[in-house]
Amino acid sequence: MEPSVYNNDIVSNHSLYAYCASTLNAVSERDYPGKNYFAPQIICMDMDTYETSVCHGNADSTTDAVIGISTCVNKVMSEHRLLLVELRMGYQSANTLSKRNLERKVSHTRKLLGGELTIEHENIFVFSDNVASQARHKIESWKHEGGLATSFKAYSVQEFCDNVKSIDDMPYTPIYDPIQLCNELDSFVNACKWNQLFRKLNFWLSMAEKVRYSNTFEYVSLQQTIKGWWQQFCMQHTTWSNEDDELDALIMNEEIQTILG
Repeated sequence: MEPSVYNNDIVSNHSLYAYCASTLNAVSERDYPGKNYFAPQIICMDMDTYETSVCHGNADSTTDAVIGISTCVNKVMSEHRLLLVELRMGYQSANTLSKRNLERKVSHTRKLLGGELTIEHENIFVFSDNVASQARHKIESWKHEGGLATSFKAYSVQEFCDNVKSIDDMPYTPIYDPIQLCNELDSFVNACKWNQLFRKLNFWLSMAEKVRYSNTFEYVSLQQTIKGWWQQFCMQHTTWSNEDDELDALIMNEEIQTILG
């Protein structure tokens, strides 16, 4: 599975969520108390609870949890889907893993989820750091036999956390490069082309207003870049050769404070 971000909105929209709402960490703490392996913000469907409380079935026949995930490129989420997660951090060895047992868990969980939301093809099994590599080797050997095991993937806790992140942890590359923007403004200053400088600043202020609500990350980038550049500029240019340029600078300062806060 490619690195993704958890998406709480997706899992909370499933019809089963109302019957078994929980968090991944709460599900983990039930079997591994005091460990706090996972971010408390990741909500999930506690499938064991659903199976025992609602279906009155065998808790062993479902995976532990189902979370929501999305692909995230430059802070934009897409390809929303559910992810089945089975927690096996208490295993001391991978030798006791049963292909048949795990396939039954995955198969039954997918049946319960139905087709109302897309389900990630891969199914994740999380082990302790010292067992994860053994489990990975064992699961890979199962794949030659076919069946649902071909979709299994073994992670250590850290590998899971590295592959299911918060959107806040994902990088953002600004559409308008801050360095190029500052260099362009510097070129007008070096040439003492004040009218062109103020026109260009007004242009960038209009761009900031344009993306304020449609792309918050781009707005913040423009906000920080323009305000930072203007602050440095004002520290270096405290006097003006004529009143018109000084007035334009005062007006520009007011515009920047009003639009960018």
